[in-house]
Amino acid sequence: LHYPLRRQRQMCIRDRDNKFNNGSVKISNDIISLIAAEACMEVEGVKAIMTPQSEKVNIQKGAQKSVIIEILDNAVNVRAHIEVDSDYNIKDVCYKVQKKIKENIGMMTGLVVINVDVVCEKISI
Repeated sequence: LHYPLRRQRQMCIRDRDNKFNNGSVKISNDIISLIAAEACMEVEGVKAIMTPQSEKVNIQKGAQKSVIIEILDNAVNVRAHIEVDSDYNIKDVCYKVQKKIKENIGMMTGLVVINVDVVCEKISI
């Protein structure tokens, strides 16, 4: 079927239930983990993302090991494990990571981040 341009635009606009008029969108937990892991690495003072066992991981392959995601309806809980550079204040870096994760996930997915726990697993010397 061919719809006029105006109809196509209307089909792409979300209704109030956060469902698209012509289907729905599902985002994998691994993608949300990747978004959060990349947000961690954007913060100055973060040396690496880590697993809970204090092992460094590659963002592309191990994001879901270092950033644990729990989704409840349209809300997200996040726990990120990081290594902080010793030249930076740990509290400040963790706060900036929390803020960046919340901002990036919200902007890229439209999900509401209700909690971000940041665990400093290691300090690089």
